[in-house]
Amino acid sequence: MASRRRELINEMKKEKNALDLKMNMIFLEYDLLSEWMERPSCSACIEEQQGLLEKLIEEMEQLKKEYEKLSNSLNFMKTIPDKK
Repeated sequence: MASRRRELINEMKKEKNALDLKMNMIFLEYDLLSEWMERPSCSACIEEQQGLLEKLIEEMEQLKKEYEKLSNSLNFMKTIPDKK
């Protein structure tokens, strides 16, 4: 039973790392988009930039929810003592 618990914790840690990577990539995209938006652009480009920005914000909100859920589950799993 204890080894199954450890397996679950390890799987959750891997998922958390994957979420961290996705969040970091979104931050990078956001930074690049912010730099792009500072340049003078046509109105069509501005609309495209705003759409991309909204999409990134939505993705980030979803990832934050997944991250919180996973972190809560991981913290809960750590509180359960190993059965020996």
